[in-house]
Amino acid sequence: MIRNRLHYLSGRKNDQLFFEHQEEIARTLGYKDSKSILAVEIFMQEVYGYLETVAVAADLFFEHLDEVVGSTRKVRDNRVLEEGLEVINGRVHLAGSELLAAKPLLLMKLFAQAARTGLPIHFRSRQAVSSNLGLVDDDFRRSRRVAGAFFDAIGSGNPLPVFAAMLETGFLTAYIPEMAPLESLAQHDVFHIYTVDRHLLQTVQELAGLSDEQEKIFSRLPNPAILYLAGLLHDIGKGRGGDHDQLGAEISAEVGRRLGLPDAELKKLVFLVGNHLFFSHIAQRRDLEDEEVIFHCARTIGDLEQLDMLYLLSIADARATGPKAWSAWKGGLFQELYLRVAQVLDQSEMIDPDRQQAGRWMREQVAEVFGAEPPVDLAILPEDYLLNFTVQEVAEHLRLNRKLAAKGVLMVPSDHDDHWSVLVVSHDRTGLLSLVCGTLALHNLNVLSAKIHTWQDSTVIDVLDVKPVFNNNFNDQDWPALAGDLDLALNNKLGVTHRLAAKKKQDRSAPGPDRQFPATVRVDNRSSSFFTIFEVFAADHPSLLYDITRALADFDLNIAKAMISTRQGRLIDVFYVVSGEGLKVTDEVFLEEIRQSLVFAATKNAG
Repeated sequence: MIRNRLHYLSGRKNDQLFFEHQEEIARTLGYKDSKSILAVEIFMQEVYGYLETVAVAADLFFEHLDEVVGSTRKVRDNRVLEEGLEVINGRVHLAGSELLAAKPLLLMKLFAQAARTGLPIHFRSRQAVSSNLGLVDDDFRRSRRVAGAFFDAIGSGNPLPVFAAMLETGFLTAYIPEMAPLESLAQHDVFHIYTVDRHLLQTVQELAGLSDEQEKIFSRLPNPAILYLAGLLHDIGKGRGGDHDQLGAEISAEVGRRLGLPDAELKKLVFLVGNHLFFSHIAQRRDLEDEEVIFHCARTIGDLEQLDMLYLLSIADARATGPKAWSAWKGGLFQELYLRVAQVLDQSEMIDPDRQQAGRWMREQVAEVFGAEPPVDLAILPEDYLLNFTVQEVAEHLRLNRKLAAKGVLMVPSDHDDHWSVLVVSHDRTGLLSLVCGTLALHNLNVLSAKIHTWQDSTVIDVLDVKPVFNNNFNDQDWPALAGDLDLALNNKLGVTHRLAAKKKQDRSAPGPDRQFPATVRVDNRSSSFFTIFEVFAADHPSLLYDITRALADFDLNIAKAMISTRQGRLIDVFYVVSGEGLKVTDEVFLEEIRQSLVFAATKNAG
C-alpha cells in the first residue's frame, strides 16, 4: 500500500519513502495525532519496526548460512570465558540455553563478555536470549550483580554493537522497560537521522569516542559509568508529551534507583538527563561575553564534575543526532561556554571582574600596533567590543573606519572552515541590522549568528556568520554585487521589502518545510541587567530575519547583540535590545505590544 501511494505521489516508480512524502502517506492511511506524538511519527514507528524485524531476521539467516557453508567453519579462537560462556570460532556462545533458567545472570554476562572481548554474539545465543526474556523479572532488574555486568557492558570501548544486540533481541527494553516506547520511534525532522532508540545507542558510542578525544576531561571523572548511563537515558522522556528533559529526569531517577546507584551518583544522573539541552540552548541563544550568563550557568551546573559530564554529553548528543546538527562552529560555542564556566567553578581561576582593566590592556596592545598616532581616540572603544575581538581584528576595524567617510559602508567577507563571515562597518542608524540581513537574504545568504557593536562615535562593527542557501563556493559568491546592494540599502536607495517579496514569489516553486511551526516569542527581562531579551521561534524562510529586525526597528529599539540558529526547519533568534534612550524595556504593556508585533512579523510571510 505504501509503495503504491509513493508511485502515485511521485508520478513515477519510486520505492523510497523520502521525508517529504511521509506526512501525506500517514494521513492517507488514516493515522491521527495523539496527545504526545504526531500521526506521521506513529506511522513511521510502525514502518521502522517492521523493517527492523526484517533486517534482524535476514542477518540471522545469513549468519546461519555462513556458519554452514562459509569460511567460519574453520575452528579458531576457542576458549572458555567463564562458566556457561565460551568463544567458538570467534563468537561468544552460551554453553547451553538450559543453563539460563538456573543462572539468569548469564543473560547479562553474555553481553558483558561480548563487550569485553569485542566479539559478536552467536546467532543461536541471541535467539536463546529472545526466547528467555521471561527470566528478566523485577528481581533480575534489581540485582546488583546484574547491574554490575550491565555497567561493564556500557563502559566498553565499542558499546554500539553490544547494545544493538541487546535492542534487537528485546533484552534492553526487558531490562529497562521505560525504553519500550522509544523502540523504532521516529522524530519527524531533517536533523535526526536515527530513530530515538538508535540515537540513544549512538550517543553512548559517541561518548566512548570522546574518552580518547577528550582524555583530559574523562580522566577526571570518578565514575564514567554515570555519564554513559545518562547518554543511554537522556531522551527517555520522548514520546510521552510535555518537556521530555524533565520527564526524562523523573524516569531516569526510577531507573537509577532500581540499578542501585548511591544517592550522590543518582543525583548526577538526574541532573544530566534533566539538563541535557542546557548547554546547547545557552551556547546558541545567549551572549557568552555576558558575565551574568556565565555565573547563572555556574550556579545551575554546580561543580566541575557535573560541568565536565554535561559538556561531554552535549557534544555526544549533538553528534549522534546527525551531520546537520553538528559543526565546528557549534563545537566552538560549546567549548567557549565550557571554558568560561570552568573558570568560575574553579576557585583558583575566578574570572577577573574588572573588565575595565582588561579593556585598558587591549587598548595598550592596539596602540602599539599603530605607534604614537592611532586612527581614533581609543577611549571610544567599549570594553564589550574590545573583549570580543583580537588585537589584530580591532586594528583592522580601525583601518576600515578611516575609509568610512568616503564610502558610508564597508563590507569585508572571509571564508572559514564551515561558514563564511561578513564584516560590515558603517554608521549607526535605526534599522541597520534589518537592512543588512535583508540584503544578505537577497543574495541567498542565511545568517547563523551576529556580533553587533557600536563605538561611542556611532561607528558600527557588525560581524555576521553566514552560510549560502545553495552549496556554492566562497569564490563563486558575487561579493561586489552584495557590497553594492548593501551600499544602496543603507543609503535608502534599495527597496529591500519589495525585492524580498518578489524573490519569494520567484522562489515559490522551491520545496519548503512540510509542516509549519507556530511562531512564538518569549520575553526575558531577568537574565541581563542592561538588556531586554527577545527569543523568537518560527518556521524558517528567507525574509524572516529581515521581518523580525524591521519590527524591532519600528519601535525604535536598538539591537545590541544577536544570536541566530536554525534547527529542525525552525529559526531561533535571540535579540538583546535597549530602547532609543539606551535603557531596558520594562513597561509590561509596551513589552506585550512588541511581542505581538514580532509574532506577526514572524508569521506573515511564512509558507
